[in-house]
Amino acid sequence: KIGTPLGGTAIQNRDIQVTYAQYGGNDNGGNDKCGSCSTNKCADGALAESPTADLREECDTKQSCSYTVDHLTLGDPSSGCSKAYEYRYKCYEGGAEHSTIVEPEASGTIITLSCPAPGDGSEGANIVYAAFDDADNCHTYADNFGAALGDVHGATI
Repeated sequence: KIGTPLGGTAIQNRDIQVTYAQYGGNDNGGNDKCGSCSTNKCADGALAESPTADLREECDTKQSCSYTVDHLTLGDPSSGCSKAYEYRYKCYEGGAEHSTIVEPEASGTIITLSCPAPGDGSEGANIVYAAFDDADNCHTYADNFGAALGDVHGATI
């Protein structure tokens, strides 16, 4: 049955779970390091508690979300230099983490986070478990074969 693994448990909802967001951090060609912030307030007077909290508030639990990176909302952790914006999210607990960096100047950029619903045709196979049975020796090599698939677990292939 599509959407249900062999054990009979339904596949988790594919809702956005923001794990990290950071504004700043541009090294200006190696000459100096711009300040950055991720889990704390970027600057006095910033409207957002932090970049991570702001992106979570806007996008968590949705299947798709557009977000505008805005220095007026996030605050300016280091004036006088252009800043990048990095964000990471998952589509379900234990799933692969999506990571993107928006190059400087990131303010004004609209980003889109998306977690397609299972079975909507926009995703590949999600390998949860695999086993190989050697009929000659009556052994199951689930651990070894599963370990080989570990790199694609949760990934779209």
